[in-house]
Amino acid sequence: MGLLQDIIADGDKDTAMALQAEKEYQAAYEAFMADSKAAMIDLGKKVQTTLKSKAESEGELLQTKEDLKANFAALEDLNEELKGLHTECDFLLANFEKTQEGLAQEAEALTEAIQILNGAGME
Repeated sequence: MGLLQDIIADGDKDTAMALQAEKEYQAAYEAFMADSKAAMIDLGKKVQTTLKSKAESEGELLQTKEDLKANFAALEDLNEELKGLHTECDFLLANFEKTQEGLAQEAEALTEAIQILNGAGME
């Protein structure tokens, strides 16, 4: 009879230990789930922040690309203007002496005409 009571006492003791272990496991599980939920919320916030930052960066990238295209077009226009000015300058330098000779001849002809007119008016 004593042996049977010892077995029952051991069974009750094992049951109590099992119930205590189950409570501890349940508490650990609940803490794990709460921590996991908090971690998921934090990760969700980080993902939203990252997506927002990415969208802003993509917008800035598009704006920068548009600015770059506009600047490149402006540079091409300036380069064309530079080519035109360079061509005009080369022409002026190449024909400078001829132009100077022509102007000198014209000035000489005007001087002669003035002298002729001055001489004709005196007679």
